[in-house]
Amino acid sequence: MAENLLMSASVEVLLQKIISVTTENINLVFGGPQEISCLMENWFSHSSEETNVVQAIRQELEELKGSLSNIQAVSQDNLRLQDKAVIVTLWLQKLSDLADDADNALAEFGYQILQHEVEMLNQEKPKVSLFSCHSDKKAFRQEMMPKARGISNKLEMINKEVKDFLASEKYGVTTVSSPQVDVVQEVGFLIADLKITENEEKTSIENFWSIIKEKAGVSDEIPIGLKDIGRHIAEKCQGLSLAANLLGGLLQNKRRDFWLSILESGVLDKEDVIPAILKLCFENLPSPFLKRCFAFCSMFPRNSVIERDQLVQLWMAEGFIDPGLGISVMEELGNQYFDTLLQNSLLEIASKDNFNKVTHCKLHNLVYDFAYSLSSFESITFGERDQDDIRQIQHLALESFTEETMKIAKEKATYLRTLFLKNNLPDNNLLNVNFLYVLNLCDADIAELPASIGKLRHLEYLDLSRTKIKSIPDSACNLYKLKTLRIIGCNSLKKLPKDFKDLLCLRHLHFYYNEYFSMPYEFGRLSHLQTLPIYNVGKECGPPIGELKHLKDLKGKLEIRNLDLVKDKKEAQQANLFEKPNLQELELRWIDPEKEEREGPNNDENVLEGLEPYHNLKSLRIEHFKGDRFPSWVMKMSVKRGSLQLNNLVEVKLESCTRCKEIPTLGTLPLLQNLEIVDLSEVSCFGSSFYGGNGSNTNTSETQATKSFFPALKSLTIDCMPSLLDWKGPEEISASYEAKTFNSLERLFLRRGPDLMTAPSHFPALKVLRVESIKSSSPLESICNSKLTTLTSLHVEDVQELTSLPDELLENNTNLSHLCIIKCHSLTHIVPHMSGCSAVLQELEIKECGALQEFPPEICSLRSLKRLEISYCPSIKLFPNLNGQGGFPSLQSLKVFMCQGLISIPSEVLESCKSLQSLWVTRCENLIEFSPNFQQMPNISFMRITSCPKLNTMPKGLGTLSNLADLGMGPLKNSMEFETFQTCFTGLQQLSSLVSLFLVGQQHWNSLPEELQHLPALKEMTLYDFGIEVLPDWIGNLSSIQKLKLYNCRKLEYFPSKEIMEGLKNLEKLEIQNSDLLARKWMLQNEPDSEWFKVSHIKEIILDFYEVSDPIIWNIIHREMEKRMQKTTNEEKKKKKKKKKKKKKKKTNSSTSTSRKVVVEDCQ
Repeated sequence: MAENLLMSASVEVLLQKIISVTTENINLVFGGPQEISCLMENWFSHSSEETNVVQAIRQELEELKGSLSNIQAVSQDNLRLQDKAVIVTLWLQKLSDLADDADNALAEFGYQILQHEVEMLNQEKPKVSLFSCHSDKKAFRQEMMPKARGISNKLEMINKEVKDFLASEKYGVTTVSSPQVDVVQEVGFLIADLKITENEEKTSIENFWSIIKEKAGVSDEIPIGLKDIGRHIAEKCQGLSLAANLLGGLLQNKRRDFWLSILESGVLDKEDVIPAILKLCFENLPSPFLKRCFAFCSMFPRNSVIERDQLVQLWMAEGFIDPGLGISVMEELGNQYFDTLLQNSLLEIASKDNFNKVTHCKLHNLVYDFAYSLSSFESITFGERDQDDIRQIQHLALESFTEETMKIAKEKATYLRTLFLKNNLPDNNLLNVNFLYVLNLCDADIAELPASIGKLRHLEYLDLSRTKIKSIPDSACNLYKLKTLRIIGCNSLKKLPKDFKDLLCLRHLHFYYNEYFSMPYEFGRLSHLQTLPIYNVGKECGPPIGELKHLKDLKGKLEIRNLDLVKDKKEAQQANLFEKPNLQELELRWIDPEKEEREGPNNDENVLEGLEPYHNLKSLRIEHFKGDRFPSWVMKMSVKRGSLQLNNLVEVKLESCTRCKEIPTLGTLPLLQNLEIVDLSEVSCFGSSFYGGNGSNTNTSETQATKSFFPALKSLTIDCMPSLLDWKGPEEISASYEAKTFNSLERLFLRRGPDLMTAPSHFPALKVLRVESIKSSSPLESICNSKLTTLTSLHVEDVQELTSLPDELLENNTNLSHLCIIKCHSLTHIVPHMSGCSAVLQELEIKECGALQEFPPEICSLRSLKRLEISYCPSIKLFPNLNGQGGFPSLQSLKVFMCQGLISIPSEVLESCKSLQSLWVTRCENLIEFSPNFQQMPNISFMRITSCPKLNTMPKGLGTLSNLADLGMGPLKNSMEFETFQTCFTGLQQLSSLVSLFLVGQQHWNSLPEELQHLPALKEMTLYDFGIEVLPDWIGNLSSIQKLKLYNCRKLEYFPSKEIMEGLKNLEKLEIQNSDLLARKWMLQNEPDSEWFKVSHIKEIILDFYEVSDPIIWNIIHREMEKRMQKTTNEEKKKKKKKKKKKKKKKTNSSTSTSRKVVVEDCQ
């Protein structure tokens, strides 16, 4: 009965929530004890009924507080006793229902309060406080009295249940101090059907011990006794890394006694250790709220990657965040829960952001099964659970609603709180479930949201992401309790409803950016908003930038667009960005002038000056700024007149600031890791302002003679800088100190700076370098000087003057694994010597280097090379011989494409490629020698040898390639006989893995290779340019064929018999192009000799790019074919006529000549 573990936590969560939130709401409406006394004395007296109800609620709450610890002790103690488990379950179910009822009453109570607040805000009078008018407050209090009585009654029932249970002689009164049964003694009820289905990687004891130490947060220098216990625990992990991770998380911050208790408990000696460890981890989670949060993760489909923020916001909506600490810290506490689950390995890291924060998580399959089993009493997730086992559904996740699921949902959804739906929306009756807190329609196939959405008045989380909706109904603005609205990827949604400002509780708004998306009026009323990724400054009647002033709680990322609509500095300052200390990422964007013409004067510099952020900012992006100069806070990277440095910046991007002539000072930012400078087209020099005139002492032990610049920078992109001529190194700026620059830089992208002549030469940690579209080779040569030794990847493209890579580049950079050279038209040699990197170079790609004539001899010594591509290099004639070198034993992919001058690829080179899987040799028009023995290359699975018209020999051993799945051959030499071509396919019947075949023949070949009939696994076959008149009958042997394509088979007229064609049961697509004779036969659909009836059963037939199965298309084809036939007939007639004319003229000329001859002779 694993569900009891969660049910107990669920009851605790509900009761804690009721205590916390009810107290808050009672105080809000009726006032605390002191306020009540004051009101009675000074303003008016309460009626006796009001006073009695308020006092009753307070009394029940106090008694309930005292009972909670006893409830927890009893449930935890008795859940471990198998003989009492059923009785405990029944009591927990009853108590849970009562708590649900009280919670629902409380929710309705809270909604009325919010509705009253909205109504008062919308009155045309200034707001003083929630109940500033005492008469309003009295009227509202009287309205709330029935609801308060309802809450009081619910609480009384819960208290009575607790007292009866605790007073029962059968159980005895259990207190907090009562002895607890060992938490790992009984795990028989847990995940009865859970089996380890994965092959976990077996790991050594030392590795397990390392995992446990890391997760537990202990150092290598730990007491011997604890180390011995840890090693013994590692021995009991049964070869499962998941067990080590879970145990490490469990042991975190625990004393030696706890470690020892785990070792001696016997849990680790069980046959299936994972379920027992998972139960132990769950029971040791520090709060019932955290337990609920973990179990809720099973609402997502198995293997889902779950967004961190989304998960925390769902927990908030479900009420799984402890309300005792106050509503203002809900997200903070939710993130602590998330981190705790990560530390305990109940969640796994899926991805991180640029600031190293975990943004997405996932669940290990076995952990998912455990979470799923915990929630079995209340959840149905995407049809994986039998709903008959569930008494009341609280959480429902479905692909779509069917009649059966609709019926079950209506019968068992009294307490439905959560609905995840991927397809059709349910009818209005189900949408009227009274207490739905979460509605997730992400990716649902809906185009319209019903107006009845407004009836879900307790909804706190609504996700409409990636749906086709064009608008949100106005009734949605009645969802006063809504905390999260997600509309990401709703491309058709252009605006929010007009009364959006009434959603006073909204904390998170995630939406898709659209240039025409209109922000709602009075947006600033949403003062609790924390997530607002994008704010569009309004056009015409839209909200101005000043609406941001009231949003002081904004966190994470904020992107402000349409800044050209802001008039001046004063208006920009109304956004009050400096008073938003929790913002981490700020992006400031003006309209892209290439997309839309700007109106009005250019005040960009003044506007940007008024947008100073808080100094804790981590990311700053400025795009399409058209001022002549950045304001001082950007130039100096400091705010408040330089008094506060933006020293926390990790990322800076300046893009399309096309009028600025000077770069801000960026070299002194101590934490800057990622810098992008793109399209600053007026900047001609990176000099002193770029680094910082006075430098930065990042190490206090350094003398004043040493300055450090960009100490933490890891990635630098300089792109689209048409005026940039000079990139100075700091040593060129001042000789008064020693400069340490780019000491951490690992990635450098230098692109589209055509006139750049210089670059620094000190990059001690550089791993990835990309240099592109620069005329001079000097910057590349400066960067790749003899001091550079750390490079792992080099991409050089369109460096026009480059004739060869620097001499020592490959020799010095012994870790270089990727080398790519593209469009270097002056390149005559790759590099003088390649032997230095032979041990590690894995990818070599040479494209569009027209002057390159040969490879260095050492190319055949690249033993680690896995991928080699040579394309569009017309001057290369010969591939070097091995000459005693080892060749390419690791090569997996070889592509030679459009090398028109290439004559030969030596067989010994090809046969050295023992690991080759993909071979592509195509459009090498002068290739004569290519005859490898494929027996030496047994791993090939993909092969294309096409468009090599001078190739007169065929490779041998094709039939030995047992892994070959995809084969393409031809056209070869025009004079090649069909018999020579056919010999290539000897033994083809042994290729049981061949599924795709592409063959190009000759028009004078009237047959197909007979070996093709022995390919039972073949699924797709393309025949091009064969002179066959009929498809052979043996085509019927290709039982697996799914696609058959016949291109340019101009003599083809007939298919095999109807019986043979219908025997190809798997054939779904037939495609024919440029086969007019066959097409003519098809035109005669109702004639006896029509070929149509033989293939009409095929699902998809395409004739000359038209789908024949469509009658309308068929008529179009028919007319087109008639036109083409008529045109062909006319052309043939013209040719005949022309031929006759020529003959006649020739005859006439002949007779004229004879006559003239006779005349001449007569004259003589």
